[in-house]
Amino acid sequence: MTNEHTLLSFIARRYITAREDAATDALGFILNRSEVARKALTDILHEQVPNILPVARVENQLSDADGGIPDVACFDVAGQVQALIEAKFSAPLTHHQPNTYWQRLPSDRPTALVFLAPADRLDHLLGDLTERLKAVGFRMGDQHGATNLITVRDTASPRHLILISWDELLDRLTEQARSAQDLKTQFEIEQLRGVTRREYDETDLRRDRVLQDLIREALNRAARRGWANTENLSSGGHGEFAGRYLLLAGTYAFLGVNRKAWRATDRPLWLVFNRYGGSRERVPTAEVRVKLGGRGNSEWPLYRADDYCVPLEMPPPGADDEARIASVVAQLEEIAQLIDPSGPTYPVLTGAQ
Repeated sequence: MTNEHTLLSFIARRYITAREDAATDALGFILNRSEVARKALTDILHEQVPNILPVARVENQLSDADGGIPDVACFDVAGQVQALIEAKFSAPLTHHQPNTYWQRLPSDRPTALVFLAPADRLDHLLGDLTERLKAVGFRMGDQHGATNLITVRDTASPRHLILISWDELLDRLTEQARSAQDLKTQFEIEQLRGVTRREYDETDLRRDRVLQDLIREALNRAARRGWANTENLSSGGHGEFAGRYLLLAGTYAFLGVNRKAWRATDRPLWLVFNRYGGSRERVPTAEVRVKLGGRGNSEWPLYRADDYCVPLEMPPPGADDEARIASVVAQLEEIAQLIDPSGPTYPVLTGAQ
């Protein structure tokens, strides 16, 4: 059995549309059924939040008067909430996250608001969460930990914000189950791991498809406006980099998504200039470097060591497709005008957007 193809992941993929809910419900089921799993969760919480009480039971989708419905609520033996867990894959934050849940936590004893997400989303998620908390007056301290487990404390109360990756949590639960020789819990955790891995893969594919559609339409518009030319140039890529080749204001370039750069910089979309344009190229990459100045980055080669890489800004989460396309087109046109101030470089099509 592989983690990517468990029975539960197969059923979830075929018959369940709300797979984030399926994953969190499965997590709640495991925690409620298994004392070993609850101990592993308690150990994680206690490492990050000294003096927090052990988790005795959990409830899924527990609503409150404000309309907030945290994915998993964790209670001690006396029925007091110790932690609220929010599970994420690709979905954006809701308006309740994190402030409604943060305010729901008692402020007079150690508690935690836990966000569970893929490891490559944690840093960006941390920035969004702390920014929202600070915007309504909460004072957040320095972060502790990195990569798979990050904690930030409220400086005015013993509440803690914890971000942990799905893999880290499931690894810790599995380790505890193995130590206790609890084969049933190990099996159930592997079933859940299969769902999370499947969701990672499909989340990447969905995001890639959306961005590839964005690249295609943005380049079509830039071509109609006379700044880009994609005739006889292909789509393609190398490794984690996928997009489309183009001539931008006479310079050979590649507009695409790079997952490695995305994880490291939270910038998914890059315009990469290189020296392989051949006879159709009018402006060499070395000249582009000078014209664009500090806008590009020579220290982050995405494909070849001599690439000149320019990150494109993406509109904030929630922007519609038209806003995203218009933003990318505007940035391409701005860069093109720096390369060829006398442009548009190519014929402008009548009625171009």
